[in-house]
Amino acid sequence: DYIQIKRMHKLAKAVVLTSQGTSFLHAGVELLRTKGGEHNSYNKPDEVNRIDWQRKVDHQDVFEYIQKLIMIRKQHPAFRMRNGEAVRKHLSFFEPKPGSVGFTISGNANGDSWKEILVYYNANTIADTITLNGEWTIAAFDDKIDPSGIMTSSGSIGVPGVSMLLAFQ
Repeated sequence: DYIQIKRMHKLAKAVVLTSQGTSFLHAGVELLRTKGGEHNSYNKPDEVNRIDWQRKVDHQDVFEYIQKLIMIRKQHPAFRMRNGEAVRKHLSFFEPKPGSVGFTISGNANGDSWKEILVYYNANTIADTITLNGEWTIAAFDDKIDPSGIMTSSGSIGVPGVSMLLAFQ
């Protein structure tokens, strides 16, 4: 259904914007841009390739979600470590669970103000519970993002299906 497609789109962009390396977003992804099913549109008319700005109004939630992710990426250099040595030093993956990926970035990586960062992508359609060591400030939960924190949590937290959890200490 359409709501699930929007959730998948947000999760996919969250992966791009919270991963190491240079992030790349194609023009219009923040508007749920469509080319009407044309996968190779280089020689198609403007009607296919244009950006329909009404989609920004129609999908304001997606636009704001991606906008806030970009803001977090810009404000937190831990998501932009410059070499493999730094990534190996500061980034550790969780034990994998089917349909999910989780990692921590530790030690004020790349001079970041966040000492520890936890990122968890749940691509499953059902919630997944993860254990938190200590108290964490949750910056992204389900479809909400607030770089200063939505809430705090400790012990364990359920990560809704098809969503990202971003937390920091």
